[in-house]
Amino acid sequence: MPVHNPPMTIRPWTYDDQMPLIDNGFETDFIYHAVRDGLSIRLERHQLDEPREKAYNMHFSEEDLFLIAVDDTEPFTMPFGFAIVEWEQWNRRANLTHLHVDRELRGQGIGTKLLEAAVAHAKDKFARHLFSETQNTNPAAIDWYLSHGFELNGFDLSLYDYDDEDELVYPDEFAVYFTLKL
Repeated sequence: MPVHNPPMTIRPWTYDDQMPLIDNGFETDFIYHAVRDGLSIRLERHQLDEPREKAYNMHFSEEDLFLIAVDDTEPFTMPFGFAIVEWEQWNRRANLTHLHVDRELRGQGIGTKLLEAAVAHAKDKFARHLFSETQNTNPAAIDWYLSHGFELNGFDLSLYDYDDEDELVYPDEFAVYFTLKL
């Protein structure tokens, strides 16, 4: 795994910055299935016959906080990670809609630093908690959220609209929600 040696700055993205074009994909050889038991649903680990590859599209609005991890000692460097935080005033919830680190630089604390900046922003807004969504097909993200103090908050088994043409959604994919109390 490459080592990130340049100094890292976490700061808001500006129009002077390059748009992060990072490899935010992942490969996995297992996913979680939702197992229903009356009014309960639990996650159960399921080994895949073949590994799956997935990447994410990015979307945000001008009102969102768009944080980047970048080497500010060099001009015009490409960000190597980003997080997007959306503020929901009506319920005082900060929604971490994206947190991505380039695949080659994962495991070096960049995601943790982005999370720390997102939490600081949420606290500045007097948020009650930081909310995030991932998918049952991303077990590394599930483990990461749990290891960073997030609690499982629920599922939406019908959120994603799968069709045979859509390469971003798998037919057995569903949303897994986490919250971090602030």
